[in-house]
Amino acid sequence: MLTKVNLSVHDLVDFLLRTGDIDTRVFNLDTMAKGTIIHRFYQERQNANYVAEYPFNEAFEYLDYSFVISGRADGLIIENGQATIEEVKSTNDELQHFFETNKNWHLGQAKCYAYMYGKKYKLSSVGILLTYISQIDDTKEQHHFDYDIEQLEEFFYDLLAQYIEFHEHIRIHKEKRSNSVKTLQFPFLNIRKGQKDMITVTEEVVRKGGRVYIEAPTGIGKTMSVLYPSVKGFENDHIEKVFYFTAKGSGQKTAFDSFKILQAKGLIAKAIILSAKEKICLNSKVSCNPDDCPFARNYFAKLKDALLYALKNYDCFDKDTIQEIALKFEICPFEFQLDLSLFVDVIIGDYNYLFDPQVYLRRFFEVTTQNYITLIDETHNLIERVRDSYSTAIDLIVLYTIKKSLKSSSDTKIKRRLNKLIKSIEDYGTTLSEPETKLSSLPNEILASIEGFLPEAQRFMQENSTEVEDVFKDGFFMLNRFAKLYLDFDENFALYVVKKLDKISSINLLCLNPKVFIGATLDKVYGSVLFSATMAPIDYYANELAKTSRDQMIQLENPFPRENLLLLAAVNVATTFKKRDDTYGLVADYILAATKGRIGNFIVFCPSYVYLEKVLSYLETIKTIDLLVQTRDMNQTSRTAFLNEFRTNPKTTTIGLTVVGGIFSEGVDLVDDRLSGVIIIGVGFPSITFDKELIRTYYDNNGNNGFHNAYIAPGINRILQAMGRVIRSESDRGFILLIDQRYLENRYRKIIENYNGRLIYVDSTNSIKAAIDKFFSDY
Repeated sequence: MLTKVNLSVHDLVDFLLRTGDIDTRVFNLDTMAKGTIIHRFYQERQNANYVAEYPFNEAFEYLDYSFVISGRADGLIIENGQATIEEVKSTNDELQHFFETNKNWHLGQAKCYAYMYGKKYKLSSVGILLTYISQIDDTKEQHHFDYDIEQLEEFFYDLLAQYIEFHEHIRIHKEKRSNSVKTLQFPFLNIRKGQKDMITVTEEVVRKGGRVYIEAPTGIGKTMSVLYPSVKGFENDHIEKVFYFTAKGSGQKTAFDSFKILQAKGLIAKAIILSAKEKICLNSKVSCNPDDCPFARNYFAKLKDALLYALKNYDCFDKDTIQEIALKFEICPFEFQLDLSLFVDVIIGDYNYLFDPQVYLRRFFEVTTQNYITLIDETHNLIERVRDSYSTAIDLIVLYTIKKSLKSSSDTKIKRRLNKLIKSIEDYGTTLSEPETKLSSLPNEILASIEGFLPEAQRFMQENSTEVEDVFKDGFFMLNRFAKLYLDFDENFALYVVKKLDKISSINLLCLNPKVFIGATLDKVYGSVLFSATMAPIDYYANELAKTSRDQMIQLENPFPRENLLLLAAVNVATTFKKRDDTYGLVADYILAATKGRIGNFIVFCPSYVYLEKVLSYLETIKTIDLLVQTRDMNQTSRTAFLNEFRTNPKTTTIGLTVVGGIFSEGVDLVDDRLSGVIIIGVGFPSITFDKELIRTYYDNNGNNGFHNAYIAPGINRILQAMGRVIRSESDRGFILLIDQRYLENRYRKIIENYNGRLIYVDSTNSIKAAIDKFFSDY
């Protein structure tokens, strides 16, 4: 039986023939986008003998393989009975240098098309024309070649032979992968209540496609419940790849560990965690070109050997493993992990790799796919993350800093372009009187200045690669991102200007409606499972996560004993912004009442850093408790140190003061007596800001409850996330104390009354202490 392979000419040639360096000064998204425009303009100017974007889709049998090879030649020229395949390449590099360094790669691509055309139409020879166009000054250079069909055939089948030699490893692995999942069992003896339901609905998505939204309680074992049935889809190659996307590194580690558990139970598959460039880079600074980084030099010539070594010797690829291999072969670990992902079965990473328009995995999600499953964890975060991905700003401080950095430069062109951009913004600022002003569009003078600056900046960075300061690069990327996102500016966005001290400080592009981008992205994949511990209010998340009438949305019951959680609501305290100053002392007393006389670990969630500092001033006078305080600038190391203070079998009382909606509100797994209770002040209501008001107005104008969408729903989810820190397993036991009179309002009261715990309303320090004492004494 022949092994079937669908392959593009690009995939075949890029893998086998591309050599040279990684150089983002020459090969980047900007040059690609500009190249598309140049290609189209060039093709439109050709005569009637020219066919642009000539398609190929041809079948070949070779050795034990059946190939379907597809692609598009930039041009087919039929003139005087002679057929010529043209490949058009544009670059910001010097044309002759670009041709010499990439000749075999470009020519190989054209030779494949030439053979496919010549074979189909039984030609004895086919011509090839390589056309190079400068993106800087539009100059053109051409190179013509003629080949007999026998030469082309020998070249083409030699490529197939090389590809088969590598692909045999992939074929054998897939065969083992398919066989291994046939007998793969769920790795735990006991399936928790709700896990079976998650497995069943995930199996349905794997089998039929589509998507499902699942709200499943914290601690139920969501990761394994979706990962296990997804990898079962590898049987007979029904599913090609499984992607696991999440908002935080802790979630990625959980998925990676779950994969290893399945491996230990017999799964034969490979998994990778994708790391951000800044985290995995081996160079002293992130600068992706051969002049600044030794790992960028001759990357493509070394890639094939590195891939073969990795796939033969490893099944699990985390950051350390990828860096180890990258050091061995002296190649860029960031690009290597992306190239390696093409041959890996389970890919784990941040939301950005699917949803961010700048960094998503184009090699997988450029077009609609037929056999990819995406598992999207912590889905409650997705709305704001996608909004952030499609929002951006021009910060004037960055532009002023760039101007200062260029003082000693003799490059008058870049100075002139930057000065023009700054002046256009400053001049426009004189026409505005409000601190924040919404715009219907970006003024033409500013847009033209940005468009004029960007190519000059790119030229400047290429010519002065070793001298360019980081602030210049940051400014370029800032402006470039703004220009790209502004291309999509429509009713789903808002544009506004912020003024400080009578000058524009920023120009902001805000995504109002992330739903449209979430839906368009999810439509590209065969199946998706979106899951979270909290998707309440359910109607809000159903709408904002682009749920359609075809999709399921299920809510699973909490599997843990209701009597293990005491839920207290102190509804005699008003912590609204206007009345907040009157509450610090009483709230501090409530915190002490909840923790007094009890050795244990507790977390207090405050509505803001200001509130936290006020409460701290009351609590720090108590010498019998250890206080931990979240700060605004905590990094991963300080965050870990903070959590490590919550020890098992505590000998003293530890209270952590944190901010609701912050880094400790979710992704924190303090099981058993590492956490005995949380105290939540307020209802998680976000600050009223200009951009939040723009979001509220947008939803009001589109038939929704804008206040609910902009403020209430995100606040409720913050509270539910914080509440979810207490009960993480069947053996956990603890309390939640909610402090705010708004918990008597219907929209909040219904949520806490339906929560899986014994609810008691309290109104004094005595009632709080009595309820908690009784709860723990009954245990």
